[in-house]
Amino acid sequence: MLTIGSVLAIAFGAAIALSTPIQLASMNHLGQPIPCGDALRADNAPARAADDHNQGLHNRNPNRFIATNYEAQCAALIADKRRHAMIVSTAAATLLLTIGGATLAARRIQSRGTADQRSTHPDHPDPELSE
Repeated sequence: MLTIGSVLAIAFGAAIALSTPIQLASMNHLGQPIPCGDALRADNAPARAADDHNQGLHNRNPNRFIATNYEAQCAALIADKRRHAMIVSTAAATLLLTIGGATLAARRIQSRGTADQRSTHPDHPDPELSE
């Protein structure tokens, strides 16, 4: 059974995931992965620089080099990561409200049962009936 602590851990994990670095599987002209920043702070400058470099090569020799669109790929990865974090956070919030509501309802039922037991017990007459 999920507890409130585990639901909060899920939501915290989704928030932490937003701050992990994102990079493309493609390499720039130096052989390094192209970073995109993270889902909290997108940084398209390296992708734009790689696109500009590749566009220059393509303009000089279109048969040998292709133009790239790494900036759009970075934007898509960041949007995807944000969407996943939103889904997980929404599910965690729903679970938290459900567990909290169920706990509150169980406590109210339990307290009503205790009040009913006291009012029907002969040693504890119901104060409302004795007036």
